[in-house]
Amino acid sequence: TSIVESNGVLIAGTYRGVIRSADGGKTWDWILEDGAAHKTLVLDGKFAVISMSGEIRISDDAAGTWRFINKPASQPAVIFDLVDAGEYWIMSHEDGISRSDDFGGYWETISPQPGNAFIEMDTDGKVIYGCGVICKFKSCPN
Repeated sequence: TSIVESNGVLIAGTYRGVIRSADGGKTWDWILEDGAAHKTLVLDGKFAVISMSGEIRISDDAAGTWRFINKPASQPAVIFDLVDAGEYWIMSHEDGISRSDDFGGYWETISPQPGNAFIEMDTDGKVIYGCGVICKFKSCPN
C-alpha cells in the first residue's frame, strides 16, 4: 500500500500488515501482522502506520517496537492521512481535520467535515497542501 525510508530502514504497508528491511530491500521481515496497513509514513523522524481499522502506531526505534497514539476526541473510524507540519501533526479523517501539538497525545479539530470527505495532505514544513477530496460511497454526489 505504501513504502517509506528513514536512516536506511524501509517499512512497507501490505494487505496483511507491515514489513521492514534494513538492507535496502533485499530481505524483509514481518513486524506487524494484524490487518491491512493503509499508509506508512515518517513523522518527526519516527515511523508511523495508519491501519485500515483506523489505528495509528508510532515507532521511536526504527520500527523495532510500536505504540498506539490517541485519536481525536470524536473517535473517527477512518484516519486517512497524517503529516508533520513543524509544531503540529495534522490529521485528516472522516470527521474533518485535527491537529496535535504533543505528538498525538491530544487532538483539536480545526476543520469539521462530518462523515463525507477525506483529504490527502503533504507539507514542505511551512505550508500544508491538501487535495483530492474522496467521499464515502453512500454520500458521493453523482
